Amino acid sequence: MTTATRKRRLYKIDQLEPDARRLALERFQEWRNKTWDSYDNETVSEPMQYKLKEHYGLTNCELSWRLSCCQGDGVAFTGNPDIYQWVKHDEHLAMLYLKLSVYCRLLHQDDPQLSISIVSTCHHYSHYNTMRLEVTNCASWDEEEHDGQEIYQMQTDIEEYLQELIKEISRDLERIGYAEIEYQSSEEYLNDNEYRFTANGHRYKSK
Repeated sequence: MTTATRKRRLYKIDQLEPDARRLALERFQEWRNKTWDSYDNETVSEPMQYKLKEHYGLTNCELSWRLSCCQGDGVAFTGNPDIYQWVKHDEHLAMLYLKLSVYCRLLHQDDPQLSISIVSTCHHYSHYNTMRLEVTNCASWDEEEHDGQEIYQMQTDIEEYLQELIKEISRDLERIGYAEIEYQSSEEYLNDNEYRFTANGHRYKSK
């Protein structure tokens, strides 16, 4: 004796009726909130880390963030970015660095050997205002001469520019992070990842 197997019709979320689509999205969002884990944190970090390194040129940096639409939330990064990589991605920084290098050679001073450190200034929050940037020069410059003081002022100009720049970068990464979180709870995400639902909006889980 054989038993007929009833085939259930399944739908993508954009194929559901409006009420079923709304319920399907609400249920999915509730499930995402309950099951969010370290893997999901990594998927949010990935586009921010990519933008930081590939677009802005900041290497050797570690992200820290909290994005829950609360006061004090945001994105910060710490580490020792390679200034030579950073210069390749920022025209104004390249101009400041070139000016410093040319001035050093005109004065027969050592070429600049700048290293950058970005440190956290707060243990409780991560946002644009919880980072401090420091520039250290390993070259030997004669500070006593007037021209030598001018060289150090150029180094200070670089440091001040970068201190403001990392705040702008932090705000940009925050926008990217929030956009990724919103996407992962959206109908677009469900369609892109081919989730299937029954006609009444229940998510189908294959055994």
